[in-house]
Amino acid sequence: MPRLPYWQLPEFSRNRRVEEPPTWRVVFLLPLEDIELDLFMRRLVVIDNLENWPDRPDAEPRRLLDVPWPIDFTPDSSIISAMFKRGGEEPLIFIDEQSRIDDTAILLYRTEGQDDHRILRAPINRANLLLSAAAEGTANLEGEDFQPLGYDIPAIMKQGEQDTAEQYPVFVIEAMTAEEFERLRSYAEERLVDDYQNTEWFYVAEKLESPDIKGLLAWFETPDCDLVHPPSYFIAVDRWSLEVADDEEEVTDLWAECIVASEQSGEYRLIDDRRTHYAYWCAGYGSDRRAFEDAIQICMHLSQANMYFNESVHAEEYYSWKAFESWADRTPRFEGFESREGRAYWPSEQWNS
Repeated sequence: MPRLPYWQLPEFSRNRRVEEPPTWRVVFLLPLEDIELDLFMRRLVVIDNLENWPDRPDAEPRRLLDVPWPIDFTPDSSIISAMFKRGGEEPLIFIDEQSRIDDTAILLYRTEGQDDHRILRAPINRANLLLSAAAEGTANLEGEDFQPLGYDIPAIMKQGEQDTAEQYPVFVIEAMTAEEFERLRSYAEERLVDDYQNTEWFYVAEKLESPDIKGLLAWFETPDCDLVHPPSYFIAVDRWSLEVADDEEEVTDLWAECIVASEQSGEYRLIDDRRTHYAYWCAGYGSDRRAFEDAIQICMHLSQANMYFNESVHAEEYYSWKAFESWADRTPRFEGFESREGRAYWPSEQWNS
């Protein structure tokens, strides 16, 4: 079964506007069409009645927000531990392959006032209320002990430990001799002057399947990648860069030295019914060919969060992570993926009957 780098998992945003009124996130661990996902969510907010459930706990079911699984394959079950960490170790409801078979959901929780974590599979029409009862301490559920292991699990790919957060990374993606490499770096230093000291160069050409952005992204997704996680933005150079550097002509948009890329173009945000974003993921990068000076300025603006990438480029191309290709193909995209807005699921008014 394929493994994922942890940074490809959906990430949760927590703030008061999302959590009030009390809310549970429902994390899907399998790719579903929207109509089937919607059906699961509607069943989670219809609570089993007292006739069928005479010992129903004294608790309030909560509003639900769905977190779809955007990746093209169903992960190993250990992914629950990683999603728990991404969610800040807060209670979660999970829907998996077994949920389709036996109408159940997985609850991951910690009883109020206790440090131990518990996991329980419950009927889908009781899951919402049971998780509230566990969190509020109004019922003792017979869940099993759960040891949060974070990302050290079979479902998560182990990668390198190098961080690029403090510099503007420059990746050399096409083979060059040592002399050519130094010539290109000298040219970049001449063009960038003081800004050159803010760059960090990585010669990765021999590690890539192809000498282009698609090849670089494919390397980011492998265990051989030296980085803790891919940079939010970066510069890449190739033999075209070297040719421009060796040429006497003026640099233009069509005759530019480098590629600049940003994950902003691959961001997808889930927004609730009160227009607050509660989860997001990055499905790839947008890129454009620009002069060195422009590329550095773009990176600077992105680092300071005072400009969007699509405001800075002219002819953006988009590249998806391999794991997101099917999802990206069927998701509308205009200057980045269009965020899905305005969805939340509220308990049925008849839940207490």
